[in-house]
Amino acid sequence: MEVGVARNGVPITTGARVRVIGTPSGVKLATHLGTVVGSDQELDGYYVVRLDEPAISYCSGADEPLPEILEADDNLIVLPG
Repeated sequence: MEVGVARNGVPITTGARVRVIGTPSGVKLATHLGTVVGSDQELDGYYVVRLDEPAISYCSGADEPLPEILEADDNLIVLPG
């Protein structure tokens, strides 16, 4: 599988620290910062991001903590470090 490139032109690798741009649909983010767990096995260009603080998913009718989200590479900025 090809390594994706974040919005800032930096390759996305497992363990990279990232900032999520915008707000994913159906989710309220407590923080935009997280760590890449890995690429999605079914959707090219999408990555599992473990957030520093769980987001709240409100799609199911009840607010549920969501420690990880699936996000497209063009919605991520890899942070220096």
